[in-house]
Amino acid sequence: MRVWQIACGEPNRYYDDLFLDHDVMFLGPGRPGPYDGGVYRKAAAEGWIRRSHPGRVKNFALGVQPGDIVLLRKGYRVITIGVAAGYSYHWNESLDDVYGWDLQHCRAVCWQRHLDAELEKIQEQKDVFSRMKQIPTFTRVKQDRFLSPVEHLFSQVKKRPLKDPPSVPSPMGMAEIGERLFAAGLPNEAVDHVVNAIERQRRLVRWYAAQGKESKRPTEHEVVAHMVLPLLLALGWSEQLLAVECQLSRDSRPPISGIGGHLISRDRGPGDFAR
Repeated sequence: MRVWQIACGEPNRYYDDLFLDHDVMFLGPGRPGPYDGGVYRKAAAEGWIRRSHPGRVKNFALGVQPGDIVLLRKGYRVITIGVAAGYSYHWNESLDDVYGWDLQHCRAVCWQRHLDAELEKIQEQKDVFSRMKQIPTFTRVKQDRFLSPVEHLFSQVKKRPLKDPPSVPSPMGMAEIGERLFAAGLPNEAVDHVVNAIERQRRLVRWYAAQGKESKRPTEHEVVAHMVLPLLLALGWSEQLLAVECQLSRDSRPPISGIGGHLISRDRGPGDFAR
């Protein structure tokens, strides 16, 4: 039996509810597709993913075995314990956008919620991983200083039927999107704006896929400026509610050869809005 730890997001973007509601754990990046060592090493070499990602995804896909213990954590705190179970590793398309992350690598885990109260008591003074300065999203746990506070709970795990895994909803065509928006009360003119905004995004995504690799585009700022904001404006949000911070850089390398300067855009949270 091996012991693994996995994080479930970061502050304001935790997704532990998805883990627990569906008896799964999932990991990214999943954009290159189901795990293939050659594909992921190439993606890392080309800068599409970090150099640490191929090894991490490999451990997740090939290293975890049924019966292994999984420690689910938020920050340094272990919030529940699970047992790797059921079906083996698979790539789940429905997890392609979890709060902005592509997390399609998926495994079944039988989460042991009856142990949560005991975990709270164990961590009253300090969290299990409090002595680690930096913790990778997913790793095997071998050190006694992390295992000793919780290993007595491993013998208390129970078997039960697994909950249904996340599923891919049926995609909607543009006509259905327009009809649903109109049925929800959006005027015809606004529906047309939304449909046009989505079509423009699709063209831009295809351009990024074909032409943007050299400059590693799109950046997060470009996604906000060229995709998120146009869609929100089309849906009727006003500029007053969409605070954005922009900076024009003259010294940076232009995003397209022959054009000088580029725009850096950062979305602002609700707390940044004028009061």
